Amino acid sequence: MTRLRLDAALPYALMLALSAGVIDVCVALLNKPRGFETVTALSPAILATAAVALAVYVALWMVLRPAALILDFETDAAALALAGFLAALFTLTVLLGLHTARLSPQLAFTSAIVLAMSALLGAGVYALAVVIPRHRSARSHALLAAPPLILFEVLLSEWLHVYAIDRPGSMPSGLVIGALVLAAATTLLALSRAPRKWTSSRILTAFTLLVALAPLLLALGTRKVSAVRASDARSARDPQRIILITVDTLRADAVSAYRAEAPRTRAIDALAADGVVFDHAVAPSPWTLPSLTSILTGLTPAAHRTTTFTSTVSPNITTLAEYLSERGYETAAILHNDLLSPKNGLAQGFGEFTTFDEQYFAHSFGMDALQAVAPRWFPPPTWPSNDDETDMAIDWLEANRNRSFFLWVHYLDPHAPYSPPRQYRTADPLPTIGGSFEGQKVAAQGFFVPSVKEREAIRSLYDGEVQYVDACIGRIVAALKRSGVYDGSVIVFTSDHGEEFWEHGRLGHGHTMYEELLRVPLVVKLPGNAHRGRTGVPVSTASVTPTILDATRIRYDRSDLSAPSLMPLIDRSAGAYDERPIVSGAQILFDRQEAVSFDGFKYIVSSVDGTEQLFDLSADPGERRSIAASAPERLETGRRLLQAQATAAAVLRKRIRVEDSAVQADEDTVRRLRSLGYLR
Repeated sequence: MTRLRLDAALPYALMLALSAGVIDVCVALLNKPRGFETVTALSPAILATAAVALAVYVALWMVLRPAALILDFETDAAALALAGFLAALFTLTVLLGLHTARLSPQLAFTSAIVLAMSALLGAGVYALAVVIPRHRSARSHALLAAPPLILFEVLLSEWLHVYAIDRPGSMPSGLVIGALVLAAATTLLALSRAPRKWTSSRILTAFTLLVALAPLLLALGTRKVSAVRASDARSARDPQRIILITVDTLRADAVSAYRAEAPRTRAIDALAADGVVFDHAVAPSPWTLPSLTSILTGLTPAAHRTTTFTSTVSPNITTLAEYLSERGYETAAILHNDLLSPKNGLAQGFGEFTTFDEQYFAHSFGMDALQAVAPRWFPPPTWPSNDDETDMAIDWLEANRNRSFFLWVHYLDPHAPYSPPRQYRTADPLPTIGGSFEGQKVAAQGFFVPSVKEREAIRSLYDGEVQYVDACIGRIVAALKRSGVYDGSVIVFTSDHGEEFWEHGRLGHGHTMYEELLRVPLVVKLPGNAHRGRTGVPVSTASVTPTILDATRIRYDRSDLSAPSLMPLIDRSAGAYDERPIVSGAQILFDRQEAVSFDGFKYIVSSVDGTEQLFDLSADPGERRSIAASAPERLETGRRLLQAQATAAAVLRKRIRVEDSAVQADEDTVRRLRSLGYLR
């Protein structure tokens, strides 16, 4: 009964476990590179998978031991064969993605084939181990440590290629590959000449401790919330509170205050009832960065020039946060969108700038286990959620309720992927779509053409995310009311842009200047809730900055801004509204278009090929029929207005010394933008 004792199999168990852990991470890194953006993220995934593999090996060893004794199997050969069987089974499983595949007859058939192949490999390993003479010295036994050590060296090389080397065929790539070959050869040489006391068990145990202790796991476990802090500002004598809530990708008609047939958005509707609703609010751009920059600066995209993924706001531009912080306001931003970072210059003027970056871990056996048992250290894929962001916003509001402050909260939902929590779904999921839709990219590229019912199901998931955001906004409003500061606060609610659901043949945003991408909700609630109602006057969300400045009686030079204040439309005593044509631009996908809305018409022109479109929005709100050929006078008016806008933007840029500037987009940022559907 001692011939197959557990300690005899320990070296093989350790070899299998660590090899499985490294292989698991290697495959996961190739499939989901974002999962290991810091090298320290490798360790917990390796060790967690290794622990699972070790437990499986030990369990199988104990179960198979009686049969092995009866059949008089040779100890080392049996232990090695079991390790070979499990190694083959595990490797084929992760390479083929069987561990994440849905149950199906095809999966069962493939699994049976993989199991049979692994069993044959295990039998072959046993036969070779019995037939081929082997030295049984401790020195030769040390070579059992070679597979996991060399695999780990391969993993480090792979990580460098993913995160640090742009081109696989470049000189840095060649140097890394050369270093890998040298390291592997050195490892084999060192193990082959290892002292007798260097048994494989000791080597692998030491390697395990090194993997576990080298990275600072506490640093790894910290959720990726970055903050940029400035010196404390003094509060004004009479506290004033300003809350700007922006929701990514929110069409106006997804809010029931704008369209009665939309799923009920109770919190937003209640806020709208306490303020002024702008029925025709237009986004300055059909995508996030230029649009939100306009909201925070009062400048059109043509003036602030923050119009590409790598653009940064010029330090010569005075942002809304800078206006307010200079007057003693505490300023803070709590944001969730990879495009909104200090690198892009949007942190100007904020004392606290908190960005929620998704703490993403690639799928692996070990990592899935860690996320299940230690979600605080290893957040699940659903983190950060709208609730996480809302919790932080409420905590900040509670801590600063006795001060004058400006808080900007930006929610990423209902941006794709559309994956609302079950309780917020507006319809039962369609079997072919499910409860989450992550196929925006393939749909935008034309590889997935959904049916009418599938399109409706996708839209219902989007509406479900709107419901989720609405509930979170309701929590913020409730917190303001509990603190007794709601009535005295200035609250502005709006969106950066809309979302197309095949109105013009596509899904997503950033690619056209049609109404489904530019029409957004806009609600302004002033202190006392005295000014309520609706207005159909077309306005730009670039007017948010001058409106807040006027509401707080902060002086500014109106000639430094592109958009007029909306206060005259809110409070008749504020004077006459400076109505202007509404200009949008900075399209990022497929074309380079600009649009101007005037007198109920919209003119769109491409700067690439000069194609012109003109729509009568009152007669054709869906923009189905261009009247460019039949309305030459209106067409010329559109041309003239856009040219005047371009001239005014150039004068303004020169006045405030705006120069084009950019930040270097790292590989991880590029991957995140691809995952959000911006890059192809």
